[in-house]
Amino acid sequence: MINELYNLSVAMDSAGIKAKNWSRKYIVLPNISAKKPCYRITIQDGKVLEISTVDQELGKLLRKYGSNHGTFPIMNLTPLYLVTDNSIKNEISKLTAEMLNDDKLEEIYSWCQNNNWDNKNFRTLYKGHMESVPNELEKLVPDFEPLKILTEESRRFIDPQVLHQELENKVFTMLAERKNISLALGILFLCKENENKKKEAHDNILAAFETPRLIDMGIPAVSDTFVTELNTALLSSEGDADSGELDAFGSPYSPINDPMPQVKLKGITVSLRTMSANYECQHRYKRIESASYPISSKNRKDLQAALEWLGGEEQEGKMWTVTDISEILFAYPLHLPKTPFSFVNTFSCSGNSVFSACAKNLIDELRHGKEIGSDPNADGLQIFILKKIDKGRTKVMYSRSTDAKELEVMSEQWTAGGENLPEFKFEQPPVIFPTTAADVLNRFWKQNGELIKRKDKNGKEKEIKLIPKYHGIQLMLEPSVSAAADLHHIAEQATKLGGVVGSKAAAGELKDEKFVDNKTTAKNSRKKDGKNSLPFIDCIKEMLSLMGILLYREGIRKENYMDNLPYLLGQLLKVSDELHVLYCRVVRGGDLPTQLAGSGMYRSAAENPVRTINMLGTRMNPYITWAKSYCKKNENDTGKESWRAGWLLSLYENIASDLHKAWQSDIRFGDAEKAQLFIGYLAKFPKKENGDLTLDENTENNNATEDFINE
Repeated sequence: MINELYNLSVAMDSAGIKAKNWSRKYIVLPNISAKKPCYRITIQDGKVLEISTVDQELGKLLRKYGSNHGTFPIMNLTPLYLVTDNSIKNEISKLTAEMLNDDKLEEIYSWCQNNNWDNKNFRTLYKGHMESVPNELEKLVPDFEPLKILTEESRRFIDPQVLHQELENKVFTMLAERKNISLALGILFLCKENENKKKEAHDNILAAFETPRLIDMGIPAVSDTFVTELNTALLSSEGDADSGELDAFGSPYSPINDPMPQVKLKGITVSLRTMSANYECQHRYKRIESASYPISSKNRKDLQAALEWLGGEEQEGKMWTVTDISEILFAYPLHLPKTPFSFVNTFSCSGNSVFSACAKNLIDELRHGKEIGSDPNADGLQIFILKKIDKGRTKVMYSRSTDAKELEVMSEQWTAGGENLPEFKFEQPPVIFPTTAADVLNRFWKQNGELIKRKDKNGKEKEIKLIPKYHGIQLMLEPSVSAAADLHHIAEQATKLGGVVGSKAAAGELKDEKFVDNKTTAKNSRKKDGKNSLPFIDCIKEMLSLMGILLYREGIRKENYMDNLPYLLGQLLKVSDELHVLYCRVVRGGDLPTQLAGSGMYRSAAENPVRTINMLGTRMNPYITWAKSYCKKNENDTGKESWRAGWLLSLYENIASDLHKAWQSDIRFGDAEKAQLFIGYLAKFPKKENGDLTLDENTENNNATEDFINE
C-alpha cells in the first residue's frame, strides 16, 4: 500500500491538493457508537463536575496522543467495579429510573465490592495516561496554553483512587437524580462471566477529559478546534534529523522507532505498514521493524494524509466504495481530475448502472485527463483493495495498475462475454460488474433452489464467502488468470439448479416480476430495491452472465455453441417440459407434477447425455402421440391452444434432427458443455420462418401454424 499511496501523494501534489498532515503519535479514536460510547468527564479543582457522552459525529474528528502504553487527553479506562454474579447482572440489565428509590440505591451500592481499578496492569496503564504522556506532551509543546490548563487540572487525579472515588460519587448522584441511567451504569459496572476471564478490548471505556476553563476560552478539549491546534503545535516540534541516509523514496531519513501512522476509514482502521520484530524474516537481513523499509517522517505524514484524503467521505462512490464487510475498493487516476468523477463504478455495481456505459465513461475520463506533453502513463489508474482480516490486521488483498488502453480492451471483452448468450423468454441478463462475479461464485445451491448457508459458532446462518470480491477484477483485467475453477463451480451449481429452474420456467413461474419465495431468495452483500435480498430470477441472470463471460474466455462463442450438442440437448429438454405442461393443462386440469419430463432428467443429461437421450425418447412417446392428435383440434382456451401442440411437435422434431447431426458416439460433458446445456435449457426456442411469417412461442395465428405443421 505504501507504493500506491506514494504515487497518490505525488499526484495530489501535482494537482495542488493539500491534505492535512498529522503528528505521528496523534492517533484516531476507535469508532464511537451508542453501544460503545466515549464518555466526556468534566473536571475542575479535583472534582468531577459532569459525565456525558461525546456525539458520534464529533468523535470522528477527535484524536488522542500516545501509544499502547498510554494516551492523553482521551484514554482507555475501565468501569469502576467488576460484577460476575449472574443474579446481580440480571438485575443491572433491568434497572429503570422508576426503580431507583433509596432502598434500591443502597442495594446497588452493596454490589460495589470488587474494585476493577485495583490491579497492577490497570495502574501501570493509568500512570502512562496521567503522567508519562502528559509530561511528554508538555516537553514537545510547552507553549500550547490549552494543554497546560488541561494537564494542570488532570494532575489532581494522578492517584487513580482519587478519580475512582470522584466518578463513583458522581455516578450515584446521577442515579439518585434518575438522570442518564444507562450512562451511569456503564461507568459503574463491568459485567463478566468470571473474574479470571481474559480481558477483552470491549471491557474498556473510552474517556475524554474536559474542563470549564477551556470551554470559557472557546477551545474545549473535546473539540475539533483543540485537536487542530494541538496537531499544529506538535507538527512544528517534529522534524527529521540529518543522518545522511535516504529513505525508500530518496528523501533524507533519520531512523524512527515509532509505529507507522494509522488512518481511520469506513469501518476499519489501517496501519500504513505493520512492522514487528516478532517476525523472524525481519532478522534475516539485520534490518528490523522501521529499518526494514525506511520512510522519512515527512513521507510518513504525506502517505497518511494521502490515504485520509482518498478515504474521506467526499470521495465515497468516486475513488472508494465498500465492497464487503470490512473491505474497501480504491481506484484513483495518476492524474487527478479537477471535477469529481467515479473511478470505482466500473468495478462495483452502483444502482441501475450499466457496465459498458460505466467502462466507457471511465476510459473517456482517463484520456480526457491526460495533458499534452505529459507522461504517457498519466492516464493510468491504480486499483487496490483493503480488507480487515482480523482484529489487529488490515491487509492489501489486491493491487493493480492499468491504463485507458488496457481498460478499453478488457472491458470490451468483458462486455462481449456477458453478451455471449442467446435470447431468453425473461429479460435479457445484463452484463455483471466484476465484483458481482464473487457473489455468483459464493452461492451454493440445493437441488430444490434453496441456498446453502454456513453456521457460525453461535448457530447463526451466514453467507458463504470463499471467493474474494477482487477475483472478478482479476478475471477482467488479467487474461492469464485461470478461470477453470470458476467454470467448474458454476457448471456444478447449474447442474443442481437446472431441474427446478426449468420446471418454473415451463410453468410460467420464472418471470421478471419479483419472484419472492423464502426458499429461493438469495442474500447478497449489495442492496437492491432497498433490501439485502436478490430475487431468484436475478440470481439466475447473474449466473448466466458469468457463464457467458467464462465461455468467452475459453473461446466458445454463442454463434458456435448454439449448434453444439449440449445446447441442443438443453433445448430438447425445454421443449419436452413445455409439451408436458400443455398435456397437464389439457388432460389433468392444470395439475402439474413435481418434476416435468425434461426437468426430471436434467441432472442425468449433464452426467450421461447418451443414456438420457435414449430414455427421453421413451418417456416422451405418450405425450408426442397425444400431441399429434390434439394439434388437429380447434381449441383456443388460454394455455390450452391446440396449435401450440403442433408447434411444440415441430420444435421437438427439428431439434432432434439437429441433435442427430451433432451426434457423437462417445459423449461426455465437461464443465463448458454443462454450462452450454444450462443455457440451452433456459434459452428461447429458435424461430422458424414460413414465407413472411415468423413462428415462435408468441405466435397466435392458428391457421398459419396449421399450414406450417402440414408442410
